[in-house]
Amino acid sequence: MPCQQNALFIRDWLFAIPRSSEQLMTNRDDFGTQVNRWIDDAAGDPSIRVTAARDSIGIHKAWRPVLFGAGALGCTILQGLRKSEVEPLGFVDNNPRRWGTSVDSVSVMSLAQAIDRFGHDVPIVVAIYTGASLQAQLRASGFDAIAYPQLALAFPDTLLPWNALELPSRMVQHRARIHDALALFEDDRSRDEFVAQIRFRATLSGPVPSHLSAQTTYFPDELVSLRADECFVDCGAFDGDSIDSFLRRSRGWFGTIVAIEADPSNAEKLRRYLSGLPHSVSSKVMVVEAAVGAKSGSVRFAATGSVASTVIGQSGSVIEVPCKMLDDILQDTKPSYIKMDLEGAEPEALAGAREVIRHHAPVMALSLYHRQSDLWDIPLLVKEISDRYQFFLRRHSDDCWEQILYAIPHDRVQI
Repeated sequence: MPCQQNALFIRDWLFAIPRSSEQLMTNRDDFGTQVNRWIDDAAGDPSIRVTAARDSIGIHKAWRPVLFGAGALGCTILQGLRKSEVEPLGFVDNNPRRWGTSVDSVSVMSLAQAIDRFGHDVPIVVAIYTGASLQAQLRASGFDAIAYPQLALAFPDTLLPWNALELPSRMVQHRARIHDALALFEDDRSRDEFVAQIRFRATLSGPVPSHLSAQTTYFPDELVSLRADECFVDCGAFDGDSIDSFLRRSRGWFGTIVAIEADPSNAEKLRRYLSGLPHSVSSKVMVVEAAVGAKSGSVRFAATGSVASTVIGQSGSVIEVPCKMLDDILQDTKPSYIKMDLEGAEPEALAGAREVIRHHAPVMALSLYHRQSDLWDIPLLVKEISDRYQFFLRRHSDDCWEQILYAIPHDRVQI
């Protein structure tokens, strides 16, 4: 009987959804109580959690899903399921060029083809990054659509960790640091989001509050305005996408840009993008082809030619690249705005930027979704480096993705 009660509790815990995101906090004056609730839940028996997740999905010995998305996440799921002795039926992908091909001996097809082969009731795992809208569309059309976090909870030994998704129980040892980080945030919107993200890390399910537009990522007008003499430092410049956003938001008025990218393929894309800009703009951009870290030297780097290139990756072409401290790169520069999206290397990059941060107090837009602990470790690290900042938490996509810490010096906060 106790086991049955525990299973029912976990089931209700996994799927109890407030009527609206505004009801996410039942007591807006006691965020700490909410944090403790979810950390306590994360400390529960993991076997009960796995059983409840598998029951909710309907997993049995003959269970075989279709994976929607034949990209990097799809390959990760394929490998993880095979380790758990589950062989997917096939891949579905929206790219017609992939139809008729295969990935690791698994066929890629259209959704219509998958329905013809496997029927409308086939379980479909959404295997794309930020796939909440696709999952909702599939469910609205009557499909059994399964989100990756939900699947990972059912197969934690082979599908976790993945970016911010990690075993919930890993949070428990960080309770004190989580509360310390919560205390840093300036507004209720940030605190609501923080508590919702602790809940997400504890349950790997929603709901979470509504997010800001993706178009405002790194540059939220509600928090800070760009200056005409801005020196923008783009750590993880990829192909120039964030620089493009910066130029649009600044309307071309800025001082200088320092674009830092370690992946040679991405750096080439970046240079091609810059070559298409007016000379009056491109002449004010310096490209640094290197990783950024806590010390200068070299690092082994997974060069994927995508946004996922990283010094801590396990896929792609592993090469050795130079690694530089921001304190060295920017020693003759006065940075005023730093963005970091480094696939998990943000703490090391911040450690190598201590002097820059202390002397210049630049606005910082820092990604918090590459590790479970980024949510609390990175704000606490910035606070340890400098006390000149106010802290805001905003998200620009679904679940925990595109979660950004905005550390803004007191004299530039505009709310």
